[in-house]
Amino acid sequence: MKTFIYLFVVVVFLTLTSALSRGQETIEGTYAIFSGEQKIEMDEFVVVPGEKYSDDIRSVGAKQERRVASIIYKHGSLESYEQTLNGLPAWRASNDDKFFKLYEKEAMVGMFPVEEAVYLLDPNMYTHYWFIIQLFEQQKKEKLRLNVAVPQMQDFIYVDVERHGTDEIKTGTKTIIAAHYRVAIGKKEVANCWVDDGRIIGMYLATKNVYVADASYDRLFEQIKRIVNRAM
Repeated sequence: MKTFIYLFVVVVFLTLTSALSRGQETIEGTYAIFSGEQKIEMDEFVVVPGEKYSDDIRSVGAKQERRVASIIYKHGSLESYEQTLNGLPAWRASNDDKFFKLYEKEAMVGMFPVEEAVYLLDPNMYTHYWFIIQLFEQQKKEKLRLNVAVPQMQDFIYVDVERHGTDEIKTGTKTIIAAHYRVAIGKKEVANCWVDDGRIIGMYLATKNVYVADASYDRLFEQIKRIVNRAM
């Protein structure tokens, strides 16, 4: 009996430790961003699911521009957000559980009372979509509407998320069955996202006609574009 109890305790401990380890997993990678057929940006990203989402986006070509952003969540609600453009402050946000404050450069452009969890989505920061889709998966609903702060709009707007089945994606010798999600940011932007094993591997931002492809997947941009063209 004592042996059984001991084994039970060990199994529970190992299970909890494994779950915590997964929660702390750091995912790193690179996105290639295309406008039409032209590569315009590269994004070195780091994601700690549920906690931290970072983008380091550099332009490709003559126009040298660098956008760096980091957003931190604590207990499912935004704690802080910072974005720089070529090393200078661009956007900043903070949440002290009483007020959510938004800054453009150094000027405060919004202050909102905090009544529930605060979410933020900058449509130009590709890891931000990870958090939105993770929220959707946690809710286990067919559709989800979130009230989300969008810096460029200096306000909270509705973001609608829904699953659009799956798509077959062939990358090199491997075939992936990727989950397809649609994220509508008010009436301003629609992002189609393809997810493989919890990782966003591809995106299509319809309003801008911009494609985002995980650089670790061979010929992924061509495959995402094929799916988009077929749907249109």
